[in-house]
Amino acid sequence: MSQLDGVFRDYVDKILHRLVALGHGDPAIRKSVKQLAESEEWQAKTDGQFSLALFGVVHFEPELMQEILEMDSAPQRLAYTLELLNEL
Repeated sequence: MSQLDGVFRDYVDKILHRLVALGHGDPAIRKSVKQLAESEEWQAKTDGQFSLALFGVVHFEPELMQEILEMDSAPQRLAYTLELLNEL
């Protein structure tokens, strides 16, 4: 595993943890996040694939979504997404 992979996995873990916390009161959200975290399909995604596919599940205001999706770096997209989720 490269250093980038480790950074990527750290962001993924933190984002999934934050989504669980945000959906704590909603069993359907908890179930969806758990399935996402354990899905072989999602686990097999590269950092770029995961960071883009995540926005099929997580939605922000259109302007923010555009800003995130225009970022060149997957870790940068994930770091900014985590920052936004932490503000909720």
